[in-house]
Formats: sequence, structure tokens, C-alpha cells
Amino acid sequence: MKKKLFKESSLQISCVRWFDLQYPKLKLNLFSIPNEGARSPANGARMKAQGRRAGVADMFLAVPKMDKLKILAQMNGGIYHGLFVEFKSGSGKQNENQISFEKTVKQWSYRYEVISSFDEFKQLIESYLK
Repeated sequence: MKKKLFKESSLQISCVRWFDLQYPKLKLNLFSIPNEGARSPANGARMKAQGRRAGVADMFLAVPKMDKLKILAQMNGGIYHGLFVEFKSGSGKQNENQISFEKTVKQWSYRYEVISSFDEFKQLIESYLK
């Protein structure tokens, strides 16, 4: 499990570094949602009371995407309030909580993508922001 988390963490670090270099004006719009890792029982309880939720994606890009023509947007699924990104190692799969979170945010017109490589992230961001 630790090896898988390390791979996902390394992937996420590479993606954030690239994003910050490519889109410096949007740097504060892409942020991590720290929802993983071992915690003491007291710290875990405090974080849960503060709103930590199982299944929430790893990152959020707070940039809405709206195509100029509503008809095109509806055809291409192009109206989103923002983008959630879940990082997975090559063989990693979403758990039930993550699948539930994905369904919930999609119902509210947020985009959600599972990424397992740097190239996937780069392609996703470039297409989302154009």
C-alpha cells in the first residue's frame, strides 16, 4: 500500500510542478485536498469534524469551463464549474467512496477524471483550459 501511495504522490508532484510552470497565473486555482495518510486517532477525529470526507478527489482545479455556444457545450459536455482530479498508480482502482464522490460531483456539473500518468494529466489540463 505504501508503494502505491508513493507512486501516486510522485505522479501528483510531477503534475503540479508542470502545471505551475505552464500556468503560473492559475497556480492558486489548482490545489490539493489532503485526504490520505495515517493519522493519530485524535488528529483523525479532528479532521473528520472539520469536514474531511472519505472518497474526495486528490486535487481540484477551481476554473469553470464554459463553451461560448450553449448548444456546442451541451453536445460536448463542456459546461463545468471546476475539475476534480484523482491520481491512481497504473493498477490503482477507485474505492466505493471515490466512485460515490465522482457520481455526486458530476451531478452538479463538475468534471471528474482519474489520472494514472503525467501525459494523461498534461493532456487533460491542456484540453480543459483551451
